[in-house]
Amino acid sequence: MENWVAKDCVCPDCGSQIHAVKEFRQWYPTCEWNIGKFDPADGDSWIERIFRDQGVSHGNRLYEEIRTSSPEALRPKWTASRILATILSLSVHLLTAALALAGGYFLIFGWPSIPQILLGLTCLVLFFLMRPRFGKAPENGLSRHQAPSLFSLCDRIADQVGSPRPDLIIVDEDFNAAFGQVGFPRKTVLWIGLPLWEVLDWEERVAVLAHEFSHGANGDATRGFFMHSALLALAALLDYLRQPYDPDATIFEMVTHYFLWGLSWLVLPLLWLMLILLWRDSQRAEFLADYLATSASGTQAMKTSLSKLALSDQFHHFASKNIVSTRQSGREILKRSLSHLQNLPACELDRLSRLSQKEDARLDATHPPTCQRIGFIQSHFVDNPTIRIEDEERNAITAEFEAQKDHVGTSLIQLWAPDR
Repeated sequence: MENWVAKDCVCPDCGSQIHAVKEFRQWYPTCEWNIGKFDPADGDSWIERIFRDQGVSHGNRLYEEIRTSSPEALRPKWTASRILATILSLSVHLLTAALALAGGYFLIFGWPSIPQILLGLTCLVLFFLMRPRFGKAPENGLSRHQAPSLFSLCDRIADQVGSPRPDLIIVDEDFNAAFGQVGFPRKTVLWIGLPLWEVLDWEERVAVLAHEFSHGANGDATRGFFMHSALLALAALLDYLRQPYDPDATIFEMVTHYFLWGLSWLVLPLLWLMLILLWRDSQRAEFLADYLATSASGTQAMKTSLSKLALSDQFHHFASKNIVSTRQSGREILKRSLSHLQNLPACELDRLSRLSQKEDARLDATHPPTCQRIGFIQSHFVDNPTIRIEDEERNAITAEFEAQKDHVGTSLIQLWAPDR
């Protein structure tokens, strides 16, 4: 248990008195003066920026429309928007294939013409940028032989929400969890951040796992390979065309920079249009994923797990301050980081919980605001979870995670002190 230094303080705004903890932000529950701002790393990719802007502009209206809707009504359907987005995705893939064919043609049949060779190389560079990305299956994941109890639990949860079962589970140092399908042929991969897992209770663990598996069952087109790879192709092309400006550039480099910047305006409207067409269905699918998760864990566990995800900043702050050398013990630094989170004072937990439920607070750019997610699942309350974990199964899963703590702690040190 950490020894926090407390002090009596008076709010300069409303005059209320509190017993504050010196090591943490001084704020006042009565008027929420100095409560801070929930500011997660939304990311800065084109897809995240456009999704974030759409959420700010239209999120409240969508939430009011679906708040009392039947959860099953949220499943994506073949609307005009989805059909048009599919046509645009097909166009992107056809363009990518055409670039590969054109590049090969000009190199083979244009030889030795320099202009045709340059044109062929340009086409191949563009093809390389826009090529479909299957992703690579991680090599250090847990197999069913290594973690049979964890896989058994995940199988039950996946079956409950209607998702593919995992082929591989990655236990890492992130304060998060994720679900995806990578490689060719496709493999279903579940990522579980050990720091997050350790601060959740068992019902909350089921809720987080169920939400991630629900991404494989909610019909979100932006997560499907066909549309997702088309979006990534356009985003990669935009990143190439919009390189940061170099103030020391030569005249030729400056002209090239502005020429490519001008070409980017041919690509940006297409990416923007595709995301606008898909945003509404994607957000509805996120709400559906939350509901499907509550069918496994119950609503209360889902709600509290969303609040605990707000501890991410505290975890990263502690790690950045206390990891100073690669000579430190990975297991020990992980233990200290988790102890810090598990012993946060009540005033700080209250502050983080309130922040996570502010109107503009969301865990990342592609998710709806947390307060709306909580409001939706409370409108469709599930009291009795369908997934229950007996003591024997809990002990077995705990032992399987215990075996991962050394490598997770080492990864944590490499992340925060790679050169120290």
